[in-house]
Amino acid sequence: KRVLEVGCGTGTYTVPLAKTGHELVSVDIDPAYAAAAAQATKGMPGVTVRHADATDPAVDLGEAFDSVILFDVLEHI
Repeated sequence: KRVLEVGCGTGTYTVPLAKTGHELVSVDIDPAYAAAAAQATKGMPGVTVRHADATDPAVDLGEAFDSVILFDVLEHI
């Protein structure tokens, strides 16, 4: 399955999700958080971490996703 994680932060949930073997695209609007998540998942196959605003229609996140998750995001909106 292909999973989109919106608001990955520093990778708190990204790392365990990466270990499930799903293809994972994780995004965060904060460049420092995206960099930290990318470092935490470095070398993990099937994981892409991007600095991006998932609400921006101009952002291309790739093909369709089977699941979209937003852990610890909604309370910030």
